[in-house]
Amino acid sequence: DKSPLFLKLPELEDIVLNIFSGYGKSKVLYKQNARPQKIKLKIYAAINPEAYITETGLLYKAAKFPQNQIVQLADDFDVQSVELNFPKKE
Repeated sequence: DKSPLFLKLPELEDIVLNIFSGYGKSKVLYKQNARPQKIKLKIYAAINPEAYITETGLLYKAAKFPQNQIVQLADDFDVQSVELNFPKKE
């Protein structure tokens, strides 16, 4: 499935994303189900301008960061930590 996942990241210098890349109910079910081998991370910078609001929530303007990060995942029944290497100053 190529559905996007959206995360609001804190304004920290070093950001680590923890990923469990499979069905984690049991090791047997983990092996019986598909697991991603690699994932592509895309970063968007978003701001909430004044008065950008609806009856149900906030609206944001976003711009895509020009580079992506490809992460190779291990085929392990465990959490993997991935450091995001997008320079925040850009």
